[in-house]
Amino acid sequence: MYVDSHIHLADEAYKGRVDRIVEEARRAGVKIIVANSEDLETSLRTLELAEAYPPTVLPALGVHPWCACEAEDSEVGEVSNLILKHGGRLAAVGEVGLDLAYARGKQEAWDRQKKVFSLMLETAERVGLPVIAHSRRSAGEVLEVALTYRVKMVFHWFSGEIQVLRRILDEGFYITVGPSIHYSKHIQRVAAEAPLTSILTETDGPVRYRGPFESLETTPTLIPMVVEKLAEVKGLKPDEVALQILKNCEKVFPAVQSLE
Repeated sequence: MYVDSHIHLADEAYKGRVDRIVEEARRAGVKIIVANSEDLETSLRTLELAEAYPPTVLPALGVHPWCACEAEDSEVGEVSNLILKHGGRLAAVGEVGLDLAYARGKQEAWDRQKKVFSLMLETAERVGLPVIAHSRRSAGEVLEVALTYRVKMVFHWFSGEIQVLRRILDEGFYITVGPSIHYSKHIQRVAAEAPLTSILTETDGPVRYRGPFESLETTPTLIPMVVEKLAEVKGLKPDEVALQILKNCEKVFPAVQSLE
């Protein structure tokens, strides 16, 4: 059984095809799909998808740092209220976080990202949900802010410095690895450094990938290939890796525990 802990099923790229995508994922052995959101519209759509495809699709609601600068306070507040209202059926708060590259050196944009991220963390703390964090070029800053709240963190597609990774792991937090492990030496090093008990697998669809995935649409059916490469990096059997990641998923996400 496999886990895709981070995909954007509500994205326009998948519109009208989620039925097929979920069915193909199930046939490929993917047991859990955590559908992440980016703003109010995708948060509402993600809730609908979770209702349509239980128990496979679990929702994560939030405001992405790329959307934080454009979103009105009222929209951010509505997402927070949705999390509070539906907390018991959510997998996590996500995708939220910080992105220094996207802020492009503009202090106003950076401050806005931090304000929205802090509200998402506060909301997650109130309902006892883990947080799926975007941390491009900002992992240290994301960790610093997160540690001011009592939340469990998943650093999605961690690509930061190894010394920051070690701090993340020391706090008992998690990282995800995805298809880029097949061709990125840095991601392979990250995966080698982190204990398997701290890793989840993801696709981050509809993001497209290079290497063996160049001609493939990004769907949860890619997860077995991610597990195979992770097993190679770890010197383990794919079945062992898949089982441990499923256990990690059950430990991180309360919604998965409730399916038992």
